[in-house]
Amino acid sequence: MSELFSTCCIPQHLSDSTTSPQLSRTYQEMTRSATSLYRIETLVFLAEMKLVPVSGISLLSVMAVSGVSVRMDHLSCPLCQEVLRTPAAIPCGHTFCSLCIQDFWDNEEKHGRFCSCPECQYTFHPRPNLIKNIALAEMVEAMEKSRRRNNVGSVGKHRPAAACHQAGPSSSQTQEKARPMKSPQTPTVSEALKSRVCPTHDRLLEVYCCDDDQCICLLCALVEHKAHSTLFVNEGWSRKQKQLQDLKKESKRRIKKREKEQKDLTESIQRIKEGSRAAEEHCEGVLAGLIDSLQRHYSTTVRELIRAQETAVVAQAESSLCNLETDIAELKKKDTELEELSQTDDDIHFLQSWPSLSTLSEPQNLSSVSTDPHLPFEAIRTAVSEFGDRLESFLAGNGSSQSPVRPEQLPVISAAQTLEPTTRSEFLQYACELTLDPNTAHKDLSISMEDRMVRWDPKKQKVPVQPHPERFTNRHQVMCREGLEAERCYWEVEMVGNKAEIALVYWGINRKSRSKTSAFGGSDQSWSLDCSKGYSVSHNNKSILLSATPSQHKIGVYLKFKEGTIAFYEVSDRMTFLYRTQKYTFTEPLYPGFWLGDESPITLCNLRHKRF
Repeated sequence: MSELFSTCCIPQHLSDSTTSPQLSRTYQEMTRSATSLYRIETLVFLAEMKLVPVSGISLLSVMAVSGVSVRMDHLSCPLCQEVLRTPAAIPCGHTFCSLCIQDFWDNEEKHGRFCSCPECQYTFHPRPNLIKNIALAEMVEAMEKSRRRNNVGSVGKHRPAAACHQAGPSSSQTQEKARPMKSPQTPTVSEALKSRVCPTHDRLLEVYCCDDDQCICLLCALVEHKAHSTLFVNEGWSRKQKQLQDLKKESKRRIKKREKEQKDLTESIQRIKEGSRAAEEHCEGVLAGLIDSLQRHYSTTVRELIRAQETAVVAQAESSLCNLETDIAELKKKDTELEELSQTDDDIHFLQSWPSLSTLSEPQNLSSVSTDPHLPFEAIRTAVSEFGDRLESFLAGNGSSQSPVRPEQLPVISAAQTLEPTTRSEFLQYACELTLDPNTAHKDLSISMEDRMVRWDPKKQKVPVQPHPERFTNRHQVMCREGLEAERCYWEVEMVGNKAEIALVYWGINRKSRSKTSAFGGSDQSWSLDCSKGYSVSHNNKSILLSATPSQHKIGVYLKFKEGTIAFYEVSDRMTFLYRTQKYTFTEPLYPGFWLGDESPITLCNLRHKRF
């Protein structure tokens, strides 16, 4: 019968084996299509003769039996893109709405062209007669009847039991209100069946939309998802099974990788703890021969520093370890869900669960932890060793030609020092750009080099200076424009002479008085480092004389605003520590300032190009 059907429907000139290969392929394709259409027509006929239930035949079911590829545009006219109306087949085998192809050919003839197929461009001469595609016509009619029956049944007073099992709840609020309450004899729809029914059209979910990654019904495929790539549900399930296996492999690979990182990090933590004990023993051995009072002081301090450093490093490593454990737990949970999903045979449940399981979360970034257990404590070990060497030199000074080391020159180790930058490149990470404020400069001071250099110029006394409320009137002082309140700030000052002060000042400092309240370091409004033949630090009219002798012309200032400390250094590749203030509570931004005692200039160093 199928061969007879194809013979009746296919033009004779296309079946000739002597035609071109292209026409021969067209003939074979049309033969397969005709055979499929014959199967479709047979199913429609059986349904209308009530030999099979109409409710059991959907368009996709017909396609599955007939072997037609799942293309939802088979029932659409290529010209108007709507569902076929009066389907008409032309000799090349393509089908269009009867009116659409007639209008198309009329337009072709109007422009003096032969009639041709809009799909394959095959030309016909003379104009062929249209052949009604009975199979597609009946198929479209059956679909429309089925849709009308579903629409009528959804608002009727009594709904058939079969329809209840096939359709879910109506999406229309009006229909819900019009529908009476179900009698006790009315069967309820199970949760499993509800998940297989389209909530919009009350039809079975038979199609899988690859573009939107969801299961849909036939009407959804013909309307909302018309231009999308679609598959049968079972085909979609088969494809996703392959992706599932790949995803499971990737999940297990990541788990294995993270477990290895967890093991390595755990071992690193253990080595750090062992290194901490070794550093502690080393430092205690160096301090063993010191005087009891010094030994008690330094051993206690060093032990606290090592423990503090250990706590900081281990805390960082344990934080990374915690992140690893979280990642592994999430990956194992996802792996379990993937394993459960791989065992299910419920294609709808599988495809509905797939979007939430189809991707793996990105791992968290781990803080870098040194694998060398001695590295975090190297600064403390070095400081204690240097202290021991200097102390031995000091104790042996009376019997040696080497000049003795004064107690003031012995390093005072503090937690802040060991955790602070030690090299100039490390300090430059916190470099800030400063400029001098001419409005604050005493009338005898001359500012140049883009407001970076200041010099005491006695000749300037003869030149009138515009009065300004912010100007220092009785002291050769100047302040910067920038107020500093960042957590860490660093800048450098270069001096040629040996009479200058480097200060940090509140903006409200007295600028007109002749008393010490206007001098840098003379009140609680300022802190200063006096750089003369020696160094001294002043605050609130109290000074501390430092033992260090000036050996560099460049001074670095390191401000930790939130911590409330100011530190001064002589600048070289290995910074020489001079002094760190006790902790203060800074109540407002601090402005760098300078006092000049001779004609030698002071220059703010440009650190912009050296910062990175």
